[in-house]
Amino acid sequence: MRIDGIVTCVGRKYANILETALPIWKITLDSVTVVTDEHTEIPSLPGVSVVRTNIFTRHGAFFNKGAALSEVYAMINPTDWVLHFDADIIPPYDWRYTAEPYLISGNLYGATRTYQNGVEIDDPAPPFPYAFFHLWNVRDRTTWIRPLWDLFWPSAGHYEVSFLDRWPMLNRVRLPIKLVHPCEPRLGWFGESSEGMVHMKEDARQGHYWPRVNKLFVLPVPDFEIQIYFSTKDPDVALDIMRKNTTTDPFQVYIKAVDRIIE
Repeated sequence: MRIDGIVTCVGRKYANILETALPIWKITLDSVTVVTDEHTEIPSLPGVSVVRTNIFTRHGAFFNKGAALSEVYAMINPTDWVLHFDADIIPPYDWRYTAEPYLISGNLYGATRTYQNGVEIDDPAPPFPYAFFHLWNVRDRTTWIRPLWDLFWPSAGHYEVSFLDRWPMLNRVRLPIKLVHPCEPRLGWFGESSEGMVHMKEDARQGHYWPRVNKLFVLPVPDFEIQIYFSTKDPDVALDIMRKNTTTDPFQVYIKAVDRIIE
């Protein structure tokens, strides 16, 4: 079993926490890739890849996390299990040993998070699992789409809901692990600019749900230059099609597996 990890990290606040967590992720994952901006200092560790990009703010975004994840996903081209985790999450050293016996392709796995004092953070469900920890297998048909995350959210909020909605509730599994989250959750989605903070306050004031449903904050992203639809039940064929056609710029090509091709 191989598990490749990806994480976005922008800003000193989050880089400081990642510096604590990264050594644990490094020894419990087969690879770790950090995607960041052009300014954030990321702790240097052998075997940890760092990708720097300006895609976070492309098309006027404040912090387009979905676009950044889509870009780095195309770069690493994972072949087995993938874990997306947040930069401000600290795992226990035995998390993988605990999780592996539960892993079955076709499920999306999440976890519980606590404050540093051990008190569990209230993450209302749905939507579970929250994107601070998403673990899935690339052979799962629900993931045969590129870009894998929505690109039109200008922040680090809401982008994950359509992603986890690919799995029915029965296929969303809570692993018996607890992760430490030192920061207050559901803050900082729009970055640190004054305009971004105004947007964040309004999003929080409306309870996060209504801004997502009403698409209160969305980007005017361009149409995809190329759209590709394919039909197959063979994971190897599907992964090969996506690998050959996916570009590292997620705004260029849209690829999706469908039940059948309509002539």
